[in-house]
Amino acid sequence: MKRLDIYLIQQFITILLISILGFTSVFLVVDLIENLDRFIDNSVPWNIVFKYYLFTIPWFVNIALPMAMLIATVFSVGLLVKRNEWTAMKSSGISLYRISIPLIIIGIIIIRVIMIKRLIMKNTNIQAVSLFSGAGGLDIGAKQNSI
Repeated sequence: MKRLDIYLIQQFITILLISILGFTSVFLVVDLIENLDRFIDNSVPWNIVFKYYLFTIPWFVNIALPMAMLIATVFSVGLLVKRNEWTAMKSSGISLYRISIPLIIIGIIIIRVIMIKRLIMKNTNIQAVSLFSGAGGLDIGAKQNSI
């Protein structure tokens, strides 16, 4: 059973990382498009813009993680069904609860990591807000409320 658990966890983590990367990239591009005119109008140097987005990545990952977890769970179970691995596991006598245990354990571990990450995210949000407001006195009321 240990080999099956490793296989399920590896498949889930792979899809989770791809989903997080995809959602975070979308959030970064949308935020850049939204704020690009402010950066250009206030002549903000590109190194400040880069630092700002470097400090906002934890916030974007925090937003993307629940969606990525849902996508990873659905896709990993869907791939098991698509490749008839689900049927093979059920026919060999493995229960649905036994199949779901590795995914539940990974979910609990990720929830713990999120709790720790929120402490880090608080500091990076403060630095991002100070960079953004220090670069030309721009107003970012929506981000300040999230701190």
